[in-house]
Amino acid sequence: MKSILIYFATKYKGDFYKILKALKENERVSDENAQAVMDDLEQKGIQAFTVLDSVYPEVFKHLKTPPFVIFYKGNINLLKNDLPKISLVGEQYNEIVQSYLDKSLSEVIKRHTLVTNGYKGVEEKINNYFLQNQGKLIFVSANGVENPWISSKFEQNNQNILLISEYPNTNVSYKRLKNRNRLVAALSKNLIVYSSSKASGIQNLVNHFLMIGKEIFCFPGDINFENDGNTELIKQGANLITEVKDVYKEINFE
Repeated sequence: MKSILIYFATKYKGDFYKILKALKENERVSDENAQAVMDDLEQKGIQAFTVLDSVYPEVFKHLKTPPFVIFYKGNINLLKNDLPKISLVGEQYNEIVQSYLDKSLSEVIKRHTLVTNGYKGVEEKINNYFLQNQGKLIFVSANGVENPWISSKFEQNNQNILLISEYPNTNVSYKRLKNRNRLVAALSKNLIVYSSSKASGIQNLVNHFLMIGKEIFCFPGDINFENDGNTELIKQGANLITEVKDVYKEINFE
């Protein structure tokens, strides 16, 4: 059954509903075709687990559309390690945001596994800090695990990195970017937002955290910036923090 699920996930590019339809209609798959997909993954150094495997995260099973298959490269044990997982995001980078990073990252890296979308800008700075200081990272990709920008990181610190995706090698799309956020939210215990605008993709990520009842923490926004997302999130009930220790006080994590 595992090879069948992986075959459908590859054929239908990770589309939950198309895979479900194929299963319900008992779409036939030859052993030859299923094995060809498995051989191709092995040749590319890609591994996969399914919803039927013990390593499959329990938190994914509670999603409305849990991935049937997760493709991955790297250290799969990071999914089950003892460090609580956290997501750190930001959009606008400036001296103030850098000061927030300076005050928080050394504390976060000791306590958490970072779950990241791998965006550039603020998140790239966060990711690089973790890479340079032997932090543990789980990258969630919206276009497969052959993503060249993320794959290049594996040469630096393979045992501290895991790259996962519900998609085989495929193009990025708006839908896949949004869907990817639900996996980040499911894996992470909390979300810390360093900076954002009202219309940024971070808002979709925030919504996924809120839909599953998880806390949002925001550093102060720029009240003089009409489109400031952090200020708006705080108005709507996100937790205002000035240092990362505020997060630990709020969630009773010492």
